[in-house]
Amino acid sequence: MIHKHIDKSQIMKGRFRRTGFTIVELLIVIVVIAILAAITIVSYNGIANRAKQSAAASAAEQAAKKVLNYSTLNSEQYPSDLATAGVNNDANTIFEYTFDNTAKSYCITATFQKVSYFVSNTNNNPTAGLCLGHTGGAPGPWSSLAVGDSFAHTCGITAGSAYCWGYNTNGQLGDGSTTNRNTPVAVSKSGVLSGKTVTAIAVGVSHTCAIASGAVYCWGYNSNGQLGNGSTAQSTVPVAVDTTGVLSGKTITAVSAGSSSTCAIASSAVYCWGSNTAGELGNGTLTQSTTPVAVNTSVMSGAVSAITVGKSACALSGGLVYCWGSDLYGRLGNGASQGDSNVPVAVDTSGVLSGKTVTAIATGDYHMTALAGGQAYAWGYSPYGVGDGAGATQNQSPVAVLTSGVLAGKTIVSITGGGYSTCAADSTGKTYCWGDGSHGHLGNDGTASSSVPVTVDVSGVLAGKVVSSLTSGVYHACGIASGYIYCWGRGDWASLGNGTSVDVTAPVQVTSP
Repeated sequence: MIHKHIDKSQIMKGRFRRTGFTIVELLIVIVVIAILAAITIVSYNGIANRAKQSAAASAAEQAAKKVLNYSTLNSEQYPSDLATAGVNNDANTIFEYTFDNTAKSYCITATFQKVSYFVSNTNNNPTAGLCLGHTGGAPGPWSSLAVGDSFAHTCGITAGSAYCWGYNTNGQLGDGSTTNRNTPVAVSKSGVLSGKTVTAIAVGVSHTCAIASGAVYCWGYNSNGQLGNGSTAQSTVPVAVDTTGVLSGKTITAVSAGSSSTCAIASSAVYCWGSNTAGELGNGTLTQSTTPVAVNTSVMSGAVSAITVGKSACALSGGLVYCWGSDLYGRLGNGASQGDSNVPVAVDTSGVLSGKTVTAIATGDYHMTALAGGQAYAWGYSPYGVGDGAGATQNQSPVAVLTSGVLAGKTIVSITGGGYSTCAADSTGKTYCWGDGSHGHLGNDGTASSSVPVTVDVSGVLAGKVVSSLTSGVYHACGIASGYIYCWGRGDWASLGNGTSVDVTAPVQVTSP
């Protein structure tokens, strides 16, 4: 046996090392392996995503080509066999079918990676893009919103087109049917709205009206002539309000739909049509009219800037409020009960509204609300209170909505009323409601009613969002925030637009069309 002497000093100098890895080297190897694995996973995911995107594009193209074989498609139909095209069962791919009657075209959208295809009846080669110029393409932000005053339906405007959802027994959704819808459907543009851009919308009890190109179009229930087209026939699609009379040559700038009548502003004056049993047309008669008549504005102090219609009507002129129609429970607000009026009367300014300039008005079933100097004022009656904390009292003159609670120090910038409740938004975009809360339509995550304002819940979908538009009906309320619509309250008529028919006590997001 040969013995080799090893100098320990050489070991200490590192000239002789034992075989294997040191701990540091082992850690380096592990890190390198992890990096390589991550690169492999990212690369694989990238390849997988590109494959899915390619599959989605291919599937959309296949579906689009199938659409060309249909000659009678409309917004009511979605051919069931399109679901068999390509990867429609892939959870990441969803097909949407829409129809633009004006352009005679179709749009198929595969939502994975935002791949979309525009298809024309005269084009057998589907073109990739964003369906530009196609009203059925992906909608932009919601720009306007309105809620019905009884059997709940809701409507909004996006990308110049109107969409509605909820109760539809009388065709008030305007989609050509009488079927309730729990998500937004497009109001028909195959007739009088063809090629027009919708700029405003108003929702009544069972009818709806919109402004497009300076004219008014209405649809739904019409037993009292509230559609304004010279008839009492119900219509499930928009019809044009008559312009051969007092509206001839006039441009409509605002519209409001009530219980069974409708009013609009044109050339700073007011015109109404429909029921007139309590003088709600404001023209000095009690005669129903199926076409617009001019409201007597001789008492008003200036140009009319706003209009709101419920069972009574009110207009804003020169910073003052004027109302007409039924005075039940003091809805006209002109002091001690004066009775119904078939011409406008001035709302009392001898009390809390003294010296104040009103900037907005809203109507409920038996009460009215006004906004002045960043504070809300109300008159009339609600069994749950009008917001002043007094409960179920009748007010022939305006009273101030309580500001010692959640509204303390807040500046109110918008108000909306409906049924027995009212809602308001402050300058920071936070929302408050008061009145009937039995179906959760105060939005504060409860079902208790309140005679004073409570804060709408912002712990869920409204967290961090600023409400820019607000509307309230009898049983639910909605607001626009960050371009999306959120609703709360009664849902059994599909009025919340979130795909369900259940009540919610806090805001939920409306499904995009």
